[in-house]
Amino acid sequence: MSFIGKSVFHVWNIRDIHFGKVVDEKIENDWKYLQIEWVDNEEYEKAEKEVTNPKEKSNYPNWHRIDSVRVFKPEEMISSLRNLQ
Repeated sequence: MSFIGKSVFHVWNIRDIHFGKVVDEKIENDWKYLQIEWVDNEEYEKAEKEVTNPKEKSNYPNWHRIDSVRVFKPEEMISSLRNLQ
């Protein structure tokens, strides 16, 4: 199944949620990796460049392993968030 064009989010640093669209995908070492075009994401990109722990760095810096992001339907999430009011 292709994920290209799907909306995804990634929770980073426990408190930050980043949203984007999948623009490409590939398989490496039996794992699917996604290339994501993030929206409003300058702070995350800056922090990601500063990571010094090798365990936190990806072998594919512009690619995200499929298990690190979640696919979602924006209209369903917006509807749920509106119910919080």
